[in-house]
Amino acid sequence: MTERFILIVVTRNAPGVLSRVSSLLRRKLFNIDSLTVGRTTNNKESRFTIVIDGDEAQANKAALLIDRLIEIRSVKVLKPDQCLRREIVLARVEITSPEQEALLESSHAEIISQLIFKEGDLITLELIDTSQKLDEFLEKLNQADIKIVDWVRSGVIAMQNLE
Repeated sequence: MTERFILIVVTRNAPGVLSRVSSLLRRKLFNIDSLTVGRTTNNKESRFTIVIDGDEAQANKAALLIDRLIEIRSVKVLKPDQCLRREIVLARVEITSPEQEALLESSHAEIISQLIFKEGDLITLELIDTSQKLDEFLEKLNQADIKIVDWVRSGVIAMQNLE
């Protein structure tokens, strides 16, 4: 059964590590659904959040392969319910009626964070939530005939839940 798994990888912060990790997964035919990388509190380390689809054995195999790279400090495999995860969407939408604008303003409770910048009929939204809730919100825009002029989406970031 295909599920989503989140790999939290801490690496030495060095040139080429991202390329080695992504090339390794590509060669072994893993599909990366999402990948984000950033420094940790220790500037000598980077933290990768990699989302892959597969079964638990495949996720563990990917972790094992990654862990063999010399720059890797640690690898954890998590299911979505084992971590706090968020994603960011920036979307520029065109509003053609007061009803559409009211819909945007009333929907902020569904999104953890929403900033609205208005420029004439264009509104830029910053949305932060889970991937599923962001997908639902973007679908809601389509159903309300709100035209998405442009949008960009980050990869997932995640932290393991406190146990």
